[in-house]
Amino acid sequence: MNTQAGKGKKKSSTTQAEKPPKKTRASPRSGPGGTSEPAQPVPLDFIDARFISQKASRRYAQITAFNFVQEKGFSVELLGAVPEIYAELNRRRWERFNELLLKDSKKPGNATLAKEFFANAFAGYEEDGTHSYRTIVRGIEIDWSPRGLNAFLGTRSHRSCPLVIARAELAAIIHAGRRIEAKSAIKDAVCFPGTDWLKCKTPTNPIKVHLQRFLPVARAWAEFFVKSVYCCANSSEIQIDNALVVRMIVDHTDFDLGNTLWSSLERIATNQEPTFTLGHCNLITALCKAKEVPEYQSDIRIYSVKALTVGQFRGYARAGGPAGVNEREEDTEMEEIDRYERGEHPDQQESQERHSHPHSEDEIAALMTQLAIANSCNVPHVFYNEESTLYQAARARQAAFQSHPVFPRYQTRARLVAYQGVEAAQLNARHMGELEDWDHLYAQHQQQQFFTEEDLHFGDRDAGGSSQRDPGGSSHY
Repeated sequence: MNTQAGKGKKKSSTTQAEKPPKKTRASPRSGPGGTSEPAQPVPLDFIDARFISQKASRRYAQITAFNFVQEKGFSVELLGAVPEIYAELNRRRWERFNELLLKDSKKPGNATLAKEFFANAFAGYEEDGTHSYRTIVRGIEIDWSPRGLNAFLGTRSHRSCPLVIARAELAAIIHAGRRIEAKSAIKDAVCFPGTDWLKCKTPTNPIKVHLQRFLPVARAWAEFFVKSVYCCANSSEIQIDNALVVRMIVDHTDFDLGNTLWSSLERIATNQEPTFTLGHCNLITALCKAKEVPEYQSDIRIYSVKALTVGQFRGYARAGGPAGVNEREEDTEMEEIDRYERGEHPDQQESQERHSHPHSEDEIAALMTQLAIANSCNVPHVFYNEESTLYQAARARQAAFQSHPVFPRYQTRARLVAYQGVEAAQLNARHMGELEDWDHLYAQHQQQQFFTEEDLHFGDRDAGGSSQRDPGGSSHY
């Protein structure tokens, strides 16, 4: 396991240059591919430098094609028009957190960084079997403990989180046999009168309420919570424990935001299911930016959902009556969004890709290949219009592409070592070519800075200089 790739060693002897150069994909014992020339410094975005262990690397390979729950905040327009939401956001000191969630074309979330964060967090948790509070991302430690998150967001820390206590009390009441009464009290506090439970496998133990049946202010907070605080793949059906949180918010009951965010992050990082949905891309990106974690041109960026507007909020009151045609259409649309976030819509996704841009499959595949080559060769600039539909389509397809794992792609370790040797030799050859180009260009530059006698034609003037002078004896030179 090579976790130290990309970190140079001090020259301790004169024989250092005779050792095989250290490459980012080959350990010092890999052998083939070494040369007598020292390798040039390599960028951090080679695979060995990004992950703390092979377990983290395998975890990244598993989650690399997973979707994110797109975060959603409150627009500035809405906060100005709905004072009860703004007042509660301000009272809880959640303004900075809300700003991180707003869609901004200049500040997208870095999905690649977030997935590396989750991969290393998973490996760190697995290795020590205890709660994770710090994770290495591209060589820099990120503090995502409850206290660290509260310090970053400027929110209050609690010795014991009231939300954790409230959920435990709800569970105790339900186990005592009063489940319907306890759940109905929560439902009636945040939903329109007459709201029914959604159908479930056990009718005597209902656990979900449809988001459209929430009262307007409660609905706004419910969507905010399940998309941005405790990320849920299904945001149209609200679980009873999340409805409890909404009631606490509208009742002005405090709870620990940092602890709740940490709980959601850890739940995602340690998820053992074969497929699941990721979350908190904007939050993780902000944490990394604050620590100056390097970002690269090849990183995949994603954007938050458009913030809740005044028009959308005013439409929430329609749910008070019987569901009409428009509401059923909205219900269908929300279910499609949920299916997208769960990754259960291959046919729909293909249809959207076909109609959302005029480019052929071959054009998209060609650009994907060129971007992959640029990334592999560490090309510092990508000369494409990142706003073009072709570029966006290629990036979207690239984000969903599942690369082949190193095994069984290479059936034996020797084959992998041989491939790494070829790759290392090619990289070294490119570096040597760049050095030769630099030497040549630098020599030209130096030559332009100085004049020689030959440049000034002193020799020609001395040899037959009389014919070169004008009648007054002054030199043309």
